[in-house]
Amino acid sequence: GDDAKRKARLRKRLDSQAKDRAKAGAPEGALPMEETEALAAEGAGTGVEEAYNIQGGWDYTPPPVPDPLTSQDRDLICDFMNTNHQEEAKLFVREWSSLSKEIASANGWQRGSMVVEEAVFRDMSIEGITLACTVRRRGFFGKVTHEDMEAFVPLQDVFAPDAPEGDSDAVVRALGLRRSGSLTADEAKRVLLAMARGCGSYEATAQMMRMPIGESSYDMPDDLWVNNVPNSQSTRFFFYDGIVDAVEEALRDPDPTLTPRMQVKVVPPELNPSMDAFRVGTLLELVREIATRLACSGRRVRICVQPPMGEGIFVGMPLSLNGVRRILELMDWQSEPGEAYEGMVPNYVRFGAVGAEDVDSGKGLAPDDVFIVIAPQNIIGYSVIPLLEDMLAQAKGRPVILINPNLKDIQSSEDRMSVRGRSERLQFAASFKTIYDYRVLYPRPSVYFPIVGSVCKAGPRQPYVVFERVEEDSTEGMGGARTPGIVAAGVRERYLPRGSFDDEPGSDEALRLLSSRAG
Repeated sequence: GDDAKRKARLRKRLDSQAKDRAKAGAPEGALPMEETEALAAEGAGTGVEEAYNIQGGWDYTPPPVPDPLTSQDRDLICDFMNTNHQEEAKLFVREWSSLSKEIASANGWQRGSMVVEEAVFRDMSIEGITLACTVRRRGFFGKVTHEDMEAFVPLQDVFAPDAPEGDSDAVVRALGLRRSGSLTADEAKRVLLAMARGCGSYEATAQMMRMPIGESSYDMPDDLWVNNVPNSQSTRFFFYDGIVDAVEEALRDPDPTLTPRMQVKVVPPELNPSMDAFRVGTLLELVREIATRLACSGRRVRICVQPPMGEGIFVGMPLSLNGVRRILELMDWQSEPGEAYEGMVPNYVRFGAVGAEDVDSGKGLAPDDVFIVIAPQNIIGYSVIPLLEDMLAQAKGRPVILINPNLKDIQSSEDRMSVRGRSERLQFAASFKTIYDYRVLYPRPSVYFPIVGSVCKAGPRQPYVVFERVEEDSTEGMGGARTPGIVAAGVRERYLPRGSFDDEPGSDEALRLLSSRAG
């Protein structure tokens, strides 16, 4: 399977590097001196974050880029949109096409003077969308005429309207496209979803996600049952695999401002520290999976836990992080001699504390590539933000990933985390870009049963998709009546997409998309 292939690749890589460095007389896991000095000197001087090219790491080949849109894909897009989304097609013409200014001008003088009665998709490319339109014109004295016209929607006007005209890479930068000069099938679907949301058609995106092109289906697996703690192995690996894919996608993203500061927020009941169902073992399994997969791709990962904070007798740390650093070091990383990931710790996976001191620490070890910070959070009387700021300055633009951060102020005595400096703290927390997000929806605040849906953002360029949770009888004779949220024989749990948003929706906003609400 994939795991066996990853283990074989890592072992081959480690063996090859160990032989090369042994010939050179270097310590195990160390880079040649001249390379180490060059890397250490990179970005030194000002202490200001600089773009760090981590796309694939120093000795890793990125996966192949998907093929561009084929003529068959374009035909499928046109057929699907013409069959299911005629209203959205008309909105695209009115909002962004070559006719939009003429329509706005005509209707500004007299409403209904120029109306798009029909819009039919003809083609789609990196340049834009071509549509055939039927326009109804009404003259000053009420005379009505119809005219067949062609409209073109330039993608640059939609996604990069402020870019200079003729800037061919503006759309590539704005959308994070992996292939300059063309769209892939998944990217074309993502473009259409974003345009529909830009027109306010949030619910229509639920059907648009089912467009039969590309690999992204925007679906969630059946029978997650996240309320059952501990979660099943399949449920846990749904989150693990999704988050690892999101991290790797973010590291490949062409936007250099994305990778220095990233965050992952995944809070089903088992990973939510505010609930009594929280299991730190699941959180550490998630971190181990991320670190191991990144190590397999040649990146060196530093896993950091915030140290005790405070002064004197008031030194302390969050209960959910108590003992986590020690548990990390005692976990089975399969890195002992003869094991699957032999030599991975400390050559590719290292441990440390949040702050500047542990960045690139370790005698004879190559510099760190990626930093993972486990659940950083403030405590009464002390903020973790200064430690994170020091760490980011020392990292000099290398990727830092926060897992389930909680950087909200906790009002404390002696003017700590009060009004003074609040805007700066809020700005710092907002500087981390969410690359993966999952949370469950409940009927109303402070009611944690049953789960009525979920919100999931599956990647750095993916939307926030709202799912409705439904239970279906998979065998006859069940009668259809049962208590929601309880696993029972013959019952299937499903999550159905109901719409999507560009920005994280509030609970009320997400619940409005659901066809029914429990309670």
